[in-house]
Amino acid sequence: MAYKSLSSISVSDIESLGIARDHAATLHQSLTELIGTDAPATWQNITTNILNPELPFSFHQMLYYGCFKDYGPDPPAWVPDPYVL
Repeated sequence: MAYKSLSSISVSDIESLGIARDHAATLHQSLTELIGTDAPATWQNITTNILNPELPFSFHQMLYYGCFKDYGPDPPAWVPDPYVL
């Protein structure tokens, strides 16, 4: 499956994963505010501020692969915290 970059994800894409339109719009707005140029930092912001266990795994997966789209077919499985030695 080909994943879109984070900036290409639409409210409709989020809604297609079974998330109600109003909630999808709110999630999309939050996502657009967090998109940055550094994928690991963006992913940290997404996991801290958007994702939660109540959201479908497919949404988590869409954001993960969208965030690391430029990392090729094998994106990182773990991103170390730069503040923890």
